Amino acid sequence: MDIAIAEGWQTVTIHRISEAIEYTTSIIYEHFENKEALLNEISINGFRSQYQQGEKILSEDLEPGVQLLKVSLNNWDFALNNRELYYLMFSLKKPSDEYSLKGMDVIKEIFVKLTDKNENEVGHSRHFAEQARKSSQLPGMTI
Repeated sequence: MDIAIAEGWQTVTIHRISEAIEYTTSIIYEHFENKEALLNEISINGFRSQYQQGEKILSEDLEPGVQLLKVSLNNWDFALNNRELYYLMFSLKKPSDEYSLKGMDVIKEIFVKLTDKNENEVGHSRHFAEQARKSSQLPGMTI
């Protein structure tokens, strides 16, 4: 993460990572097929963290509007405190892991509560996520 924070994700390489963590590149390749697989795992960890926070907020006995506000503020704080990770999660690749989809379901559940509509009336978040994955790369986000 330090390399990306200091110089941007484009400068992150397996070789530079191996130097930073003082392991050989072959050890890293034992765990990750390539740089993209490593970055994908980092991204998944970010989505997992966001999803877990969303689930925690959903479990609280709060009005749906308050839940939506808390989820939004949590996302904002995450983006501000983890700028490079957030950029990786949403700009360098398309969200496609289990936790990014589950995170969309958290938001959908809040909207179901907030609007008193059923799940089908609110929309199919997984369908929209699939469509986003099939479309062109998401535009870059700056914070």
